[in-house]
Amino acid sequence: MAFSNERDEVAHLVKFWSSTVKIKKYLFFITEGRDKSTKCLQYGSRTLASFLVTRNPKVAAKFAALTGTASDGRKIFRLGKFLNEYVKVKAILIAFLRSRCKSAKLPWDECHKTQLLQLISRFGFLCYWVLDNLLLLSKIKFLGFDTKKLAKLCGVFWLIGLLGSLATEARTLRRVQDDEQNHLDTLERDDTREHGANLEIRAKEAARTLRELQQEKRAASLNLIKNAADLVVASNLAHLPHKIFGHPLPEGTVGTAGFISGAISCYQLYD
Repeated sequence: MAFSNERDEVAHLVKFWSSTVKIKKYLFFITEGRDKSTKCLQYGSRTLASFLVTRNPKVAAKFAALTGTASDGRKIFRLGKFLNEYVKVKAILIAFLRSRCKSAKLPWDECHKTQLLQLISRFGFLCYWVLDNLLLLSKIKFLGFDTKKLAKLCGVFWLIGLLGSLATEARTLRRVQDDEQNHLDTLERDDTREHGANLEIRAKEAARTLRELQQEKRAASLNLIKNAADLVVASNLAHLPHKIFGHPLPEGTVGTAGFISGAISCYQLYD
């Protein structure tokens, strides 16, 4: 199967769209950093509004208004973000097709399964971002789509993307844990065989490898927590609790989950 080597104009546009700025010694993504910071503001305000609604309705109303404003502001930040997902979906799809073409007669290996999960996840997010943009344009009356139906569809595709991402991160975490244990077992066996300078060199290499595995494990664990928190928000947006329990999830629960996800994202971007 032949693939074109010409410059991908969409990828080039995304590179421009997601340009970075240096703050001290940290690289902070302009669009992502603002979006996730505003997400903390949005869901933090939502949590406070829920907490204060019976204690101080006037202050609760202010936080509720801030929640809506922050939500709309984030949608503006995310205009065109579906292009990022298009690039990701295209890259994963090409890699998946290439690997399957090379091993069409062989059973699926772990790499193929992971690529398929990533493809499902990114496709879900691609549809979510497209619908999110349509929702914003409909809210400002530029388009005439039903905003309630669009919001529900956003929740459905967000849910699909998150479930695929959760499965991918769970597989990553399991793989890293297995690699870490295998590495420790190998190191323990080698300790009984090697001495002197060789042992010291091996120990340094092992320490570096273990640090890398621990960093990867921490990243996967944080992603699992973040996606699980977003799952609460997405399921509520998709009206799953409405069908299961007959009512939406409490505002405080949704707000807290969204804030946790936003805080983790900010930490990951700034770390």
